[in-house]
This record gives sequence, structure tokens and C-alpha cells, in this order.
Amino acid sequence: KAVKEAEANAEEDKKRKELVDTKNMADSSIFSIEKLVKDNGEKLSADEKKTLTDACEELKKGLENDNDIDSVKKKVEEFSKATQPIIIKLYSAAGAGGANGGQNGGQNGGSPDEVVHE
Repeated sequence: KAVKEAEANAEEDKKRKELVDTKNMADSSIFSIEKLVKDNGEKLSADEKKTLTDACEELKKGLENDNDIDSVKKKVEEFSKATQPIIIKLYSAAGAGGANGGQNGGQNGGSPDEVVHE
């Protein structure tokens, strides 16, 4: 009897797990964006900060009482569309700055393969 009940509930359990996993991923994304805004606020324009903060708040509210997996996935997708361009821009700028800094350091410090004999 227990086996039949487990089999009958397996599909429902699978759907519930997918919903929980999706909501957890969304919560993690919200946390990451909020941390990004906090840690990189000076690199973001006021509009970019507002866009990211608003997207986080909207997704938080949207997840509160939503137990429909397709609806949650759609909200996460909208969140990503709103935040992704700003994140890419921020990391592209950081990557370019980091690459230039690394190149300049290499030029000033000489080749790492050079051996200095004393």
C-alpha cells in the first residue's frame, strides 16, 4: 500500500521539488544582485541601481505566494532579462580594467621568465 502511495505521489513530489529548487535559485539570484549593488554601488549609475533594486523587490514579491512552477520560471526569466545587461556591463568594465592593470604590471616588472643573477 505504501509503495502505491509513493508511486502516486512521485509526480507531485517531483513538481514540488522543482518549484522549491527554482525558488531557491531565485532567492540566491536576488541575494547576489543585492550584494552586487552594495559592493559596487559607486560603479553603477542611479538608474542602474534602481533597475537592479526594483527587479529584486519585484521578484521577491512575485515569489511570496506563487506555487505555480511555470509562473515562477517566467518571473525568474524576467528578472534575468532586467538585470543581465547591467551585470554584463559592470563585469566587462571590471574585466577590462583588470586586464589593463595586469598588462601594465607585466611590462613594468619584466618577463616572469627572466632570471636575475646576482
